[in-house]
Amino acid sequence: MVVILLLLGLLGLYTLGNISPSASEINYTITRSSSKAHIALAEHLQKLEAKMYGAFWCDHCNEQKEMFGQGAWSQVNYIECDAKGKNSPPDLCKAAKIKGFPTWEINGQLYLGKQSLQTLADLSDYKGSQDFQNNSSKAVPEKE
Repeated sequence: MVVILLLLGLLGLYTLGNISPSASEINYTITRSSSKAHIALAEHLQKLEAKMYGAFWCDHCNEQKEMFGQGAWSQVNYIECDAKGKNSPPDLCKAAKIKGFPTWEINGQLYLGKQSLQTLADLSDYKGSQDFQNNSSKAVPEKE
C-alpha cells in the first residue's frame, strides 16, 4: 500500500512539473516606443509578406518584438506556433518546417534566430531610413 501511494505521489509531482504555461499565464508588454524608421521597416516587411514565427513563451521572440517597439510591432506578420498561444495556427509552422524560435521568413528564405533590425533591413532590401538605434531592451512580463 505504501509503495502504491509513493508511486501515485511521484506521478503527481511529475505531472505538475510538466504542465506548460498557457498564453494567458505569460503576457508580455512591449515597453519601447517605435521610431519612424522602426515603423517604416515593419511596413516594408508587411508589404513583402515577411513573417516571424514564434511562441508566446520564447524570450528571444519577445526581445525581437521589443526591438520593433509598440507601434511598429503591430505591423509585423507574426505567426504564433504554440497551440496554446492566442490565435495560433500551428499547422502553418509545421508546413513551413519551423525548427526554432524566432524564425523569420523573408522572400521565401528562412532565417533562424533573433535578427537585428539592420539585418532584417538588409535581408529584405529595405531602402528607407535605417536609424534604428540600439534596441537591446527586453520585453517585460506583465503580471495578472
